[in-house]
Amino acid sequence: MRESAFRAGAMVSRIAQLALVDCLFIGVAKRRFAETVDALQRTRQATNALRD
Repeated sequence: MRESAFRAGAMVSRIAQLALVDCLFIGVAKRRFAETVDALQRTRQATNALRD
């Protein structure tokens, strides 16, 4: 089954949006490194129970 040009364009658009959000996150994380590390550690602790 071939994918329509509209569907391919939507997928490319979504990937571009996600890449932009990733870049923004990295930019903020670099500027606020200590707070970012703390938040990521708290997130890991909160989600560890869900993995078991």
